[in-house]
Amino acid sequence: MMRRILAAATAILAMAVGLSVTSASAAQMPVFAGLQTSFADASACAPANEGGVPVVKTTASSSGSASAVALSGIPAGCHDLSLEVFVHDASGTIIASGAGTAAGSLAIGVGTYATTSVATVIARIGGWIFPTEWTAPPPATGPAATCQAINPGGQVRDTATCSVTLSPNGGPPWGHQGSQLWNFTFNVTWDTQPPNSNWTWRVTFDLAQPPFPGFTPQWVGTYSNSGIGLAPGYSCAQLPTLTMQSTSQNVWGGTLEISDGPAPGYFSGQSFCN
Repeated sequence: MMRRILAAATAILAMAVGLSVTSASAAQMPVFAGLQTSFADASACAPANEGGVPVVKTTASSSGSASAVALSGIPAGCHDLSLEVFVHDASGTIIASGAGTAAGSLAIGVGTYATTSVATVIARIGGWIFPTEWTAPPPATGPAATCQAINPGGQVRDTATCSVTLSPNGGPPWGHQGSQLWNFTFNVTWDTQPPNSNWTWRVTFDLAQPPFPGFTPQWVGTYSNSGIGLAPGYSCAQLPTLTMQSTSQNVWGGTLEISDGPAPGYFSGQSFCN
């Protein structure tokens, strides 16, 4: 009889220990909603929803291409806890993520992502999952490409003026080495002719704007092997802004290749950024 009582007590103790382990571990399980529901009221820093609407709001730090997520509405009870952010596309794949410390409103740096690819953003605060109300940023404003006249001394001058037009080539992106490659042609025309032949033009592209796809390129190149190059003083760290300059006013544009990965193995042109 004593053995049966001892065995029953041992079983009850094991169940209690098992339950406590489950409670402690639930905050580490971002997917099992059933477990979270069982313990969220007791352990989460705050309810994740109010009236069925997520309490945490998110948006991109910029339009087109962004490298941070802005958060707001984080409840006071969650401040100073560890914060993780996961940006998902429509297929559920994580396309960017980052971490920091929770506050009422803040921005968390994440990997570069195209804002048009975002379907949902999930926050994990203190180990607990918080769905968020994602708001896409408004479209960027301003032209995707601008042209400036450069005098023989390298200064921008309005004594001459120029324009640039963009034409996407090849339709939608296509893959190479697991990446996407986009091809454009740009054409430069002089609206007001330079005073002499030593003037050149400088074109600045905003790759976060349409018709560009919105990602920050990891590689930029051209099949125009001569006559254009990166503008003096420009650094590829400034992407998605790209500034190029001609070596002569008689160069009428060129091609622009951008990729979210390395240069294609077959590429035989000129690489600018990689």
